[in-house]
Amino acid sequence: MSSPQAPEDGQGGGDPPRDLRSVLVTSVLNLEPLDEDLFRGRNYWIPKSKRLFGGQIMGQALVAAAKSVSEDVQVHSLHCYFVRAGDPKVPVLYQVERTRTGASFSVRSVKAVQHGRPIFICQASFQQAQPSPIQHQFSMPTVPPPEVLLDFDTLLDQYLRWLPGAGPWAAVASGWGPGCILCPGGRDSSETPGLREQAIARGTSLAWGLKDLPSPQAPEAGVLDEGWAFWA
Repeated sequence: MSSPQAPEDGQGGGDPPRDLRSVLVTSVLNLEPLDEDLFRGRNYWIPKSKRLFGGQIMGQALVAAAKSVSEDVQVHSLHCYFVRAGDPKVPVLYQVERTRTGASFSVRSVKAVQHGRPIFICQASFQQAQPSPIQHQFSMPTVPPPEVLLDFDTLLDQYLRWLPGAGPWAAVASGWGPGCILCPGGRDSSETPGLREQAIARGTSLAWGLKDLPSPQAPEAGVLDEGWAFWA
């Protein structure tokens, strides 16, 4: 991502921020208030598509919505719709509608407008922080770390060598792996007892999926997770 433009008059100044999070907060997510529940956002990066970056529009819209609620609530739901392509040559206006304001739950609708027409619409709900009695997914079990497991290519090669008649597929499958590392979880495995039984009971498989990370010195490294695990 290219560096943000220098702040305009009235948009701040001083020493430029050095870390990516500060750059986002002080420039991209720093909206200009025009009226009550009306804000203007600047465009700091133009993708190769010559359109507006969707993540920027989402972030600015959420900031606009958050400015209309109290500080003791947090966003817990966000529904977004990209209805038109954005124009990077003009600013974006964000119109906030206070759909509902309750004691512990509030809803805001935000419309991003360019050239008099909406390019993006979202609805955000805010709620006071509280523990929820409802669990929507299984907890992640204890598994061996990905660095001690076989990577996808090695595991696939072993299966192809074992599988009768798999020779013609070997060339096709070479280099096909998406960075997925499977946890073994066999019945005789002492490292991951019970994982196979859990997977059978839930109808799932357990795996690590590793992202391709930039260098730790790269600016993008500050906004990427080191890895993720999932139930498939």
